[in-house]
Amino acid sequence: MIDGRLTLVSGRCTIRGSMTRLQEKQDITYHLVFDASRSSLLLRKEDGPVFVRTREFQYCVSADRSSVKRIPLSRPAQTPIVPFDIRGLGILAYPSISVLEVEFLDFENLADYLLTSKIVGYQKDGNVAKLTVRIPKRPKDHVSPLYRLWIDTKRGHSLVRFEQLDGDVKPPTVLWWSELDWKEHGRVWVPAGFRQSVPHATPFSASWTIEWEQVNESVSAEDFALEKFVPAGKAALLYTVEKPSNNVVALGKIDGPVPAGSEHVVPRTVYFNWAKAMYVTGIALIIIACLIVMRRRWHR
Repeated sequence: MIDGRLTLVSGRCTIRGSMTRLQEKQDITYHLVFDASRSSLLLRKEDGPVFVRTREFQYCVSADRSSVKRIPLSRPAQTPIVPFDIRGLGILAYPSISVLEVEFLDFENLADYLLTSKIVGYQKDGNVAKLTVRIPKRPKDHVSPLYRLWIDTKRGHSLVRFEQLDGDVKPPTVLWWSELDWKEHGRVWVPAGFRQSVPHATPFSASWTIEWEQVNESVSAEDFALEKFVPAGKAALLYTVEKPSNNVVALGKIDGPVPAGSEHVVPRTVYFNWAKAMYVTGIALIIIACLIVMRRRWHR
């Protein structure tokens, strides 16, 4: 299953559907571009914010494109939308919603985590193998991790259903589940449909369709350039969150590309420079003083 998902290296797709949390339903459209070889990922919510991750930093572009927040890779992505590696879709609870901390944002870490599991149950029904696995409980785990996986051995060993259970109770109760539909692009199996329900804690459900535009084709580095998300001729203010403080520090401006044959539009963010203001005011006062002195001499 892990090897099959690692064959998906890059891609571009549109995700459409709905998410319901605390009985509030939200229709969504996401545009996802990723290139695992560059550790680059872009998740853009239509008419909403943009999340960009590169080898160096994470960035969140505001919905109105007036500001860009830079976040170190070592910090949780506390942003309006949370990125996810689509190769791990179905094995993550709450994909792409606003939370303070999400583990296993990249599939490599998730794969390493699953490889620590011990198989405690196995049965096969036609092409589908059902495994029950237990993972050692860590100090921060609220329950003993117990998972049930349904794997389609004829479709690239793709995960078609995944359940997390509370292994501390008898019989184990399902905490959340997800289901996936798959399509083959060339020799690569990619998710085409996604359904999930998290009935406990904060109730959540999702139903998406995933439309692929390209799979394992070359992705330009310009797709992840911040200037691409600033409107032409405008500027956005770039912020950073310094560690260990949560203070937001302004770094400067990012200018959008100027349309050919037009003048640069005044940036939307205007700065008041006190030093320049004092300098101009001082010159004006000197000129006024000189005029007063000259006027008095003239009257004499």
